[in-house]
Amino acid sequence: MIYVWCLDCQSVDVADFTEDRLPMLRITRAANGEVVFKLSGRMGGENIGELETLVSAEPSGRHIVVDLKDLTLVDQDVVSFLRHCEADGIQLKNCPPYIRKWITGA
Repeated sequence: MIYVWCLDCQSVDVADFTEDRLPMLRITRAANGEVVFKLSGRMGGENIGELETLVSAEPSGRHIVVDLKDLTLVDQDVVSFLRHCEADGIQLKNCPPYIRKWITGA
């Protein structure tokens, strides 16, 4: 299952969202007392391992934030992953309401 988020859904044709036509996931790291991983684009289950590797490479006890502001598409595996991240103390910043709803199961 794939979830699509768009700010202006009137200008989006869902048929345009095929695996080969979507932008890739981009992960940007910034550190200033805390480590922030900013996710941009689409994230599927195949990307979880990459983010897990980056997070686990951080020193123990370091505050980690995952910024979801520019995340445009997630699948069910990513929703489960984000739920586990939060349970493990990773802060989800700028979490879109639709992703928050799926994480909480509301």
